[in-house]
Amino acid sequence: TIRTAKFLGERVARVLSTKVAMLTVVLVLGVPIFSLGRYPEEDFSLRMASRTIEADYARAYEQVANNSAHAGRRGDSTVLQTYIFEAAVQAVFSFYEDLDYFPYRLEGYRESVVVDGRHARIPGEASVPGREPNRKQSVIRQEVYRCLVVRPECEGDDKAAIFFDFTSVRQYSAALDMIVICFLVVCMGLESWDLGRSVNHMVVTPLEKMLRTSHAMAAVLNQAIRRNKPDEEVDRELDDEEDNGEELDETALLERVFKKMARLTSVFVELNVVDDAKLNSMDAESQGVLVEVMRYKGRREARLSSRKGTMPPYVSVVHVLPVEKEEIESWGMNFLKLQPSERLEVVSYIMFDSSVGKASGRTWVEVDIFNAFAAEVSQGYSDNPYHSFTHGCDVVGSCFRILQQVHWEEWLSDVDTVALLVSALCHDIGHPGKTNPFLVETSDDLALRYNDKSPLENMHCARLFEICTNNNLNVFRKFDRASYREARSVCIAGILYTDNAQHFDLVKEVRKVFETSVDVCDVDLKNFEDGFPTKYIQEVISKNTMLWIKVILHLADVSNPLKTFDMNKLWAMRVVDEFFAQGDEEKRLGIPIGMLNDRDKVNRSGAEHGFINFLLAPLVISVVRVFPMCHPLGTQMVNNMAQWHQTWIRESKPAEEDIQKRQADVDKVREQVSELVTRKPRSSNRDVGQPP
Repeated sequence: TIRTAKFLGERVARVLSTKVAMLTVVLVLGVPIFSLGRYPEEDFSLRMASRTIEADYARAYEQVANNSAHAGRRGDSTVLQTYIFEAAVQAVFSFYEDLDYFPYRLEGYRESVVVDGRHARIPGEASVPGREPNRKQSVIRQEVYRCLVVRPECEGDDKAAIFFDFTSVRQYSAALDMIVICFLVVCMGLESWDLGRSVNHMVVTPLEKMLRTSHAMAAVLNQAIRRNKPDEEVDRELDDEEDNGEELDETALLERVFKKMARLTSVFVELNVVDDAKLNSMDAESQGVLVEVMRYKGRREARLSSRKGTMPPYVSVVHVLPVEKEEIESWGMNFLKLQPSERLEVVSYIMFDSSVGKASGRTWVEVDIFNAFAAEVSQGYSDNPYHSFTHGCDVVGSCFRILQQVHWEEWLSDVDTVALLVSALCHDIGHPGKTNPFLVETSDDLALRYNDKSPLENMHCARLFEICTNNNLNVFRKFDRASYREARSVCIAGILYTDNAQHFDLVKEVRKVFETSVDVCDVDLKNFEDGFPTKYIQEVISKNTMLWIKVILHLADVSNPLKTFDMNKLWAMRVVDEFFAQGDEEKRLGIPIGMLNDRDKVNRSGAEHGFINFLLAPLVISVVRVFPMCHPLGTQMVNNMAQWHQTWIRESKPAEEDIQKRQADVDKVREQVSELVTRKPRSSNRDVGQPP
């Protein structure tokens, strides 16, 4: 079905693009034809005429100055007169006699002049037999480039000029413009008719056939359900808007039909009309009704249905990274050494330029909006030793690496992936550096607002979506209504489950999935390199997508012991510093001090041993059972646990009995991880600290 849809889409796109290309060719070749006969863009005759007139006027002026002009009488005085300029004017006018534009007035060429105290006459300006055009747009004033005769009419910005009448040219151009417009209208009309005919043939007619088939199949399913359920109950569950006389287009009608069929499917499932075994035993026609019409499919296909179109053309969003890509993709990535702007660049790389971002973030998120959103989020974090914006960026990086390891593209939708990365960035926004028990104990406003139930995590969710109420910061702005609902549910579920109070419930859910699917896990995951087997995705992964989203975010949040030991140590010290600061405040307030918060009693290395042994190891081992490709994380966790054990011995000088007891903890976790080696994929044999 997907292949057929793609083929149909490609065919329609090919036909439409061909027709549009033909229209473009017609317009490109046809429109320039109408420019024939127009007044040229550059007519140098106007400029040459002005220069000729000015030169001849200067020649006449020089003739008068040299006393070589004819003498005449003007009253009681003798007046010199030359006809050189008048002849030049007549020659210029005769040049334009056969053209549609012509000069009609001279300006700045006074006929009566005084040269060296003598009166002279240079006729020519008054001999122009022109008439002022009716429209100013039809007048072109051609000034001389340089005045050759110094005179008041040609000084400074005032230059002598020739005025041309372009009335006929303008009228001709206007007529051609009207013809071009009519030509474009005719071409667009013909192309619109042709496109409509093609779309009707390729899309509308098949859609009408689909509608008739859908109505028939819905009737068949309706009858099948009514045989197993009272008519009144079925009518109540299938109650829908009936036709009220309004005329619906094909799309609206198809939507109405499939909404009703969706309700039929819901009732169909509730009645256990069919399961996989029954479906396989049905004839081809019955299977066609359920699979093709009723969309009876596995969870995986439904999760991936949000993908639409191809990824936009690849252009790097982050042109220069502050660290190598290999470091970003490794568990040795150090966000602590980066400047704030550099952390944002790495997060943008993950969202848009990484293998995950190219297939998710680029489809749904606008780069400028995300950058503004991330900057706003960074301002929302407090400057805590651990729960800071740096930690938020680090969790984004950890989510990115886990997604790569669990072959996310085979079972997780792009909408869910974007929502998961956004949740990772915002999962601790506004964190005050105090734990939930502290807020509850001190009756903090957050504890009162959220009734002592995960007050911090509820606040983080609320802050995320409060930022998104600003349209310029709304990272979900491109999401349609259904996709936004899906993304919001992912963000809420994921962030709420970063509360460590939910940790053991999460571990139990993962174990339950494994135990109920142990046969599939043991059979299908022993030897694979290129991803999950289809059966495993259908029976284990896709049925529990929201659980895996919560697991990935929570695992990324507590993933410090899964990093290289150097990175684990840097972050662990910050966690303990924050705990100790809270312990100091608890002492000041006189309230019970948390077991890990008393700096006078807690050993830092010992605290990390307990964190791995009691909290992280059960989660990681359960996750590796379902996602064997994560086995390197378990190996690194054991290595770090062993190094913390040695550090604790050096720092605390404990009794031999205590050393043996903790060594037993390390050996037990190592044994549990080693038992899973046979189930890991061969492609996961890399050292966890190295780039994937």
